Amino acid sequence: KGEVIVKVPSKHIISTRAAFYSDLKDIYFHHPEIFGKHIHDGEDMMVHAFILHEIQKGEKSKYYEMIRMWPKETDILFNWVEEDLEELQDPLHCFPSWWKSSHPRMQPSPR
Repeated sequence: KGEVIVKVPSKHIISTRAAFYSDLKDIYFHHPEIFGKHIHDGEDMMVHAFILHEIQKGEKSKYYEMIRMWPKETDILFNWVEEDLEELQDPLHCFPSWWKSSHPRMQPSPR
């Protein structure tokens, strides 16, 4: 009782803090209607976007080994094929040009 089984430094945990201080920080600030603390599930949306961003990085993500071990036999967004993901793109959303060039999968699809 009271014995430590696993000890993980906080810098290695996917958290709201890690998401907030990531390279997506500007996007969170520019879209408080989605990611704001005053919005129900706003912080959850921040973590979801961060996880999708880290998955998109592949082996360049510091969380790659953990993500690689996640189950693949689930119907969740990051397991969808490219064609289905394109259906989710909203051509009305605008992203900063620096973000578009570094995140080609997240660009709105031409319709």
